[in-house]
Amino acid sequence: MASSMRGNAKINNPIESRQWTEETLQTLRFLVGIGHPLLLFFVILVIVFNVLPNYFPPTSIFEAPLLLLVMNTLFVSIIPFVVALIALRGYIEGGSANLLFFGCGMLSFTLACFIAGWLGAQAQANANLTIHNTGVLLASLFNLLAGVTLYLGKSAEKDGEKYKKNVGIFAYVGILIFTAGLSFAALRGYTPAFYVHGSGPSLLREVVLMAATIFFGVSCLLIVVFDRDRRSFFLSCYAVALALITIGLVALMTSKRANSPLSWLGRSAQFTAGIYFLAAVVAAVRAAWANRWTVPDTIRDFLRPSEALYRDLVETATDAIIPISTSGEILLWNTAAEQMFGYNRMEALRLVPSDLIDPEDSKRMFQEIEAGTVSGKGSYVGKLREVKARRNSGEEFPAELSFSSRRLGGGSVSTLIIRDITERKRAEETLQKRTLELQRLTETLEQRVKERTAELADLSSQLVSAQENERQRISYDLHDNALQALLAIRFEIEDLFAGQDDWAALQEKAKEVMATALDTVGKIRSMQGDLWPYVLDDIGILASIGWYCREFEKNHPGLTIERKDDVTEHEISSSAKIVIYRILQETLSNVAKHSQASRVTLRLLKKDHRVEFTVEDNGIGFDPVETMIKKTPWGGLGLLNIKARTELSGGTFGVESVRGKGTTVHASWPL
Repeated sequence: MASSMRGNAKINNPIESRQWTEETLQTLRFLVGIGHPLLLFFVILVIVFNVLPNYFPPTSIFEAPLLLLVMNTLFVSIIPFVVALIALRGYIEGGSANLLFFGCGMLSFTLACFIAGWLGAQAQANANLTIHNTGVLLASLFNLLAGVTLYLGKSAEKDGEKYKKNVGIFAYVGILIFTAGLSFAALRGYTPAFYVHGSGPSLLREVVLMAATIFFGVSCLLIVVFDRDRRSFFLSCYAVALALITIGLVALMTSKRANSPLSWLGRSAQFTAGIYFLAAVVAAVRAAWANRWTVPDTIRDFLRPSEALYRDLVETATDAIIPISTSGEILLWNTAAEQMFGYNRMEALRLVPSDLIDPEDSKRMFQEIEAGTVSGKGSYVGKLREVKARRNSGEEFPAELSFSSRRLGGGSVSTLIIRDITERKRAEETLQKRTLELQRLTETLEQRVKERTAELADLSSQLVSAQENERQRISYDLHDNALQALLAIRFEIEDLFAGQDDWAALQEKAKEVMATALDTVGKIRSMQGDLWPYVLDDIGILASIGWYCREFEKNHPGLTIERKDDVTEHEISSSAKIVIYRILQETLSNVAKHSQASRVTLRLLKKDHRVEFTVEDNGIGFDPVETMIKKTPWGGLGLLNIKARTELSGGTFGVESVRGKGTTVHASWPL
């Protein structure tokens, strides 16, 4: 399908067409660029020829045979006539009233100049001037109406091609009849005198030329004001042509002798205006070629009051706005399209939609365009659709496309609006990734909550079991140690008073009873310390740590304990003190039972507004995860217990250990 559309769209060689438009563009730029200097040049000449009339004697009057006829026909007859025909067609096909006024003005001007050229300047001076000046006045009046309606934006016209055709033909036929009647009356001498032999131009002729000059000048200014935003070549050349006609009329009006240098200066200005009329037609043809429109459609588009705003909106839009014909030809290429796809405007005119979007999407789109043009319905019409688009570099990117269709002249135009959604797709992908990550994180958290819940349930069960085991242990300790010791003391006391009369033996026996009682007191105190470290209440955590370490070293001679403290008693919360003491008990007990360590380092320090307690040994180490999960030796239940205690007291707890490299237990609390 792409090849067929390309064949229909590319009638001429694209390279040749591009060279033609570029060369024409340079020529138009040159003509518009010299327009103002040229106008100034003619104004200066008119002033000079009027200020220094004596330098041009009567012998300077010049009239070559047929010269006026040839010049008028070539420059101010054929070209304005072509403009008049194009304007009529554009008006009939949907143009506004100002387009009809322009056409009527051009027709009046070309008829007046053509007849005046055929009559010659000397043979029938009165008829010549009457026909020419009256026709010019009529042309200026129509151009003034066109300029006023253009400036005021009065472009509304009754609908119906038949109505416009009738109005246009009636207006043009009326101008032809009027000019023919005027010519007949002037040649017969039925019109007022515009030129009197012996005295020169009449006052009527001066008034008519002055009015025509004013009307042409005002219409020129109105067109310039209307075109100030768009700066189109067509209207710029047309305005220069009207200005040259205005200057030429001033020269003719101030000339006192027919065919004088001043008179020929006025005619030269009008002939130059014909060149600019030709440039305006070429500009319209070039624009029609570039946009793949007809010339009447193009001129009608130049004269639309909303066209400047429309182009501004199109050029400042962030989306690519691409009007295309039903055969797939691209008619317009805005800045956003150029930036999005990487083709400049001239390159874009050689493209078809299948060069820009995926061929399958392009095929479906054209089927919808065909259906939408007829019914205005379809899955594309008025809806957004995602497509794959392709840049000049070959890179594909996601895009969002919508289109609308409208009638234009004898055909239809569909406008594609394409938006690059690459960033939006990236954002959606990022959002999807983050959503998946959040889902995974949620699942992980849920799993951890389940594990933690199971762990807490297991810990609660173990704590209950530990509580019962502790009670059992205390019961056994009371039975095996304190109770047995007290019974032994009782029996020894009974033995003491069982008839012993040897005072020395009695004294020795009393010492044994006292030693047994003291040992029993020590055991009871040890049991009491296990239940609650009363030393915390008496001497505080710092002194308790020192006392416990000294006692522990006495009971384990092969173990050295080092201490590093830099906190004060009041900087440690009461809830943290008992936990620190229990961590000390648990870790030193595990060190003695399992680690085979020779040195333990205790640190109670301040760091980052927290109190940190660390117990580090140089033992054989272990696997903390395996220990706490499997409750293996090194006090798996004890670690879980003190971990739970630490977190309940507002702190954090951790264990670091590598087999063969010792173990570090650390906990911290806010100051």
